[in-house]
Amino acid sequence: MNALSEKTGDRMSPDCPSRAEVRTQILWFALNYVANEGRAGSHCDGGGTFAAGKGCWRTAYRGLVPGDLVLIRFGHNDASIRLPEIDRKRGHPEFVDVGFKERLRLYVSQSLEKGALPILVTPAARNAPWQDGVLGHAHKGFPGSVAEVAAGIEVPLLDLHKRSMEFLTAQGQEQVHWRYFVNLEPGEWGKYPEGLKDNTHFHNNGAVEVAKLGPEGLVDIAYALGRGSVR
Repeated sequence: MNALSEKTGDRMSPDCPSRAEVRTQILWFALNYVANEGRAGSHCDGGGTFAAGKGCWRTAYRGLVPGDLVLIRFGHNDASIRLPEIDRKRGHPEFVDVGFKERLRLYVSQSLEKGALPILVTPAARNAPWQDGVLGHAHKGFPGSVAEVAAGIEVPLLDLHKRSMEFLTAQGQEQVHWRYFVNLEPGEWGKYPEGLKDNTHFHNNGAVEVAKLGPEGLVDIAYALGRGSVR
């Protein structure tokens, strides 16, 4: 493999305290994993969804060359209540899931046309819901839809959703809340004198730790493909 192009729905927010969003996790492990290959790219939209991802995908697609590894990750912002609500009002509740899957299939097929290796990635977990010390599922049906598309068209799946839920559960709710997500006590950070409660975006500590789950998934994919490495 001679390059990596990463497509995801979230973008790092530079105005936040030590705040690295989901994109930073994926890009972090990607850059480290392929550092000796010399080229990596990220094409993301802040708050992006599958319905708004055409522009950044077009940029990624134009730059693809044979042998590229393409990580395609949507579902985090798509699980927001806003898009399903809007769709129900339009009278087409099936649009979200059907359109979501079709867009993933398009990105995969276009990657293959360029001789690249596409890998579908499920979204990382949020810091909710917790029940009896176990972190639950907050992304509605989107991780399952990603897995369904991957199985249906026989492309590799990196299930970051499952891996991150299991990892964060093992760390414990208290540590995850204060050490891994951007939750601040009043007076802890000057920009947020009243504190901040954010159970979606990762603090640097969380971004780095969850990022480490990526290479594990890529190794599993490599062995499943009968190769010693995806590179």
